[in-house]
Amino acid sequence: MSAKRYDVFLSLAGPDRDAVRRLYAALTSAGLTVFIDELEIREYHGITAEIERALHHSKALVAYYSRHFTSRTACQYELTAAFLAGQREGDPTKRVLVLNPHEETDHLLPVELAEDKFDRLPAPHDATTMAKVATLIVSRVKPLDGCIGGVPFAQRPRWYGRREGFI
Repeated sequence: MSAKRYDVFLSLAGPDRDAVRRLYAALTSAGLTVFIDELEIREYHGITAEIERALHHSKALVAYYSRHFTSRTACQYELTAAFLAGQREGDPTKRVLVLNPHEETDHLLPVELAEDKFDRLPAPHDATTMAKVATLIVSRVKPLDGCIGGVPFAQRPRWYGRREGFI
């Protein structure tokens, strides 16, 4: 069975579902193929396996990085996978788009995401705002080649330990 490919994997914490549903609607209206867990996880399939499959077959991860996101292990796993894939390609933020719904930035980690490499989601979070955000996301995602899973982020890097006779 060939896996479905996505332009965007939406990563979110449960309490943020209402806002992210509006974002999902805007992204799909803008022509992107979007993974969101509540619609795409098949019945009687393992949730973790379905998440990994979708993440590996997505071009980019859009993290709705609220304060709730920080404390969710699954969200941090998804973010780390996309971050490491981008890092292997030379830019850790290449495949990660962070939307911060707060004015504060102290919850954004790792630091590479907090150094103005994110977008604040302007209030109100209505359809017009989400359409503007979707246009920005389309412009960042469309030029990407390949998928997160196409980058060997889980492979251990070669380690050249100290050898006798070499300086």
